[in-house]
Amino acid sequence: MTGLLTDIGVLEELIRSKVPQVHEHMVQTGVSWSMYVSKWFICLFAEVLPIETVLRIWDCLFYEGSKVLLRVAVTLL
Repeated sequence: MTGLLTDIGVLEELIRSKVPQVHEHMVQTGVSWSMYVSKWFICLFAEVLPIETVLRIWDCLFYEGSKVLLRVAVTLL
């Protein structure tokens, strides 16, 4: 659980620096980051994207490491 919370915090900081308008929108609406991205990280996107896309993400994950998960999450947001 600690790792999940760390990843969520890192994602929030990435969004704040790379896509500030999305971060501001999330803050204004009061939506919790964990509400959206917990499922993404726990299931490795298997429940939110088509299987072909998920398999490609997993290939990249095994080749490049966990930074791929953050890249995909930033792209989805």
